[in-house]
Amino acid sequence: MQKKILITIILAILAVGTVFLVIRKTPREVRLGVSKKAQMWLEAGSKKTAVSERATNGAIVAYDVKSGDLVYPHEGELALKFAEIVKDREGHQEIWQMFSSLVPNGITHIIGFDIVTDGPDDSVAYVYQDQKDPRYWHLAVDYVDALVNGQLQTEILGYAFLHESGHLLSLNSDQVDFVNAKCPRFVTAQGCSREDSYINKFYREFWLDAKGGFVSEYAATNTEEDFAESYARFILEPHPTGESRADLKIKFFYNFPELVVLRDELQEHLLH
Repeated sequence: MQKKILITIILAILAVGTVFLVIRKTPREVRLGVSKKAQMWLEAGSKKTAVSERATNGAIVAYDVKSGDLVYPHEGELALKFAEIVKDREGHQEIWQMFSSLVPNGITHIIGFDIVTDGPDDSVAYVYQDQKDPRYWHLAVDYVDALVNGQLQTEILGYAFLHESGHLLSLNSDQVDFVNAKCPRFVTAQGCSREDSYINKFYREFWLDAKGGFVSEYAATNTEEDFAESYARFILEPHPTGESRADLKIKFFYNFPELVVLRDELQEHLLH
């Protein structure tokens, strides 16, 4: 399973035209710290506790995603109300390019990209399953939060996109069986988690006794949000040296070599 996921990551990176020079850090090097940009993203994420899953009022523009590229834009139900947002195709592309550069392992699961808004300072981004085929996902991004006076808000978007990649990583069809049958493992909103899935292992280690210890206030929402928030901190923070429950949740991800490879790539080539 781990080898399959790593191969998927590599193929997805090639598909979106992003080239990484993989430089593996030793555990000591990882503990030395993270970039200034990563610290800024962490601060932005800490200020915005609800980075996903809040309902919006519908799409302004919706794109299909083919081989990592945006194609076939079509206006949504709110297009007339937000005509200026509809016209800003360059802004839409800029948002998408940032997402695709940060989340190469999720590109193969994403088949749609929506431009939405619920106004400033509420939901930034969220992912949702395709209604026709639950193996695939759509990304929705709040244009008003993403672009302010024409400037891409990289700090809050960076954190939000890493958070959403945690959902894509843990809730895709390789990790969850989309069935309604009785499930002996952790049950997500999407279905029954597989025995060796990230989310099932995370649940068994940290949620069976429900003792708390969260990396953020939002992480306490449920197991899925705890996983996504902890994953974002795993990417952005130094290797924890403590043994608090929150530290252990971040350390959890270091048990998976393919995720350490991905973290190193993002730290070296996207966060510096």
